[in-house]
Amino acid sequence: PSTIADEVGIGTSTPLQMLHVVGTSRFARSVGGGSNYLEVSADENGVYITSDDPGINQKPLIISANPSPTVTKPIQFKTDNTTRVTITGDGNLGVGVTNPRNKLEIDGIGGLIIGYEYENPSTIQTEIFSSSFTVISTTSSTPQVSFTAPNNGKVIIEAQLYVSAEISEVVNDPTTTLFESKRLSLALSQSTATGSHDTDTERRVFINSQNDLAVNEQVIETIINTEWLITGLTPGVNYTYYIHKGSSGASTDLNIYWGSFYPPIILKAMTAP
Repeated sequence: PSTIADEVGIGTSTPLQMLHVVGTSRFARSVGGGSNYLEVSADENGVYITSDDPGINQKPLIISANPSPTVTKPIQFKTDNTTRVTITGDGNLGVGVTNPRNKLEIDGIGGLIIGYEYENPSTIQTEIFSSSFTVISTTSSTPQVSFTAPNNGKVIIEAQLYVSAEISEVVNDPTTTLFESKRLSLALSQSTATGSHDTDTERRVFINSQNDLAVNEQVIETIINTEWLITGLTPGVNYTYYIHKGSSGASTDLNIYWGSFYPPIILKAMTAP
C-alpha cells in the first residue's frame, strides 16, 4: 500500500481518502468457519454491493440501522440527494414519505388500506334505525374501523352493509316510485354514542328504486356501498370511526343485518391523495 500523510491507498499511489481502494474489495466472515462474504466493486455500468457464499449454505444480506433495542432509527435510500424510500425503526415503509405512519405509505397515492374491519359472526347481529333516531342493537359493539392518520391528514372510509326495511304495503306498478319515503342516512362518528357525529357529510340511501331492490314478503333489501372523505386529521394519531344512522334519519324502521347467512359488514380506511 501507498501512504500519503494520513491516507492509505491500496491499488493506487495517490489515495484521496483515509482508505482508498482501487479494485474489488471483499469483506469475508472471520468466525464460524463459513465462507460467506460481502463484495464492493465498480465498473463502467455502476457500483455493485454483492453478498455471496460459494458453498451451498447461502446467507442473507442484512442491512441494519441502530440494532440496539432502545433505539429506533430509520434506513433511508436517496437519489439526487433526495430521500426516496424510508424504513422506520418500527417497520413502516414510506415511498416519498420520510416518516410513514402506517405499514405502507406512498406519497400522492390513494387507496392504500390502512384500516380494515370485517364483521361476520356466526350469529345474526342487528342494528335497527328508526325515525325517532333510536338505535336498537342486538350486539354490544357498533361497527367500527381503526387506523393511524397518514401524513396528509386525510383518509377515505368505505362501508359495505346490508339493509332491510319492513313495510306495510308492496307497490308492484313499475311506473310508480316505490317506497318514496323509505330512506337511510349513514354518518360517521368518533363516539359510540348514538347521535354524536363528528363528520359533516352524510350518505343518504333512498330505497325507492325497483331495480335496486328485492321485494319479497313485504320486505325491501339492498347492499349499500358508500364512502366518506375525512380531512384535518392529526398525522400519527390513532382514530376509530363508527358507523351510525345520520341525523336526517329514516322515515320507517330500517335494519342493518350481518352475520350468519347475511352479508358481512366491511369497513375500510384508505389513504387519500
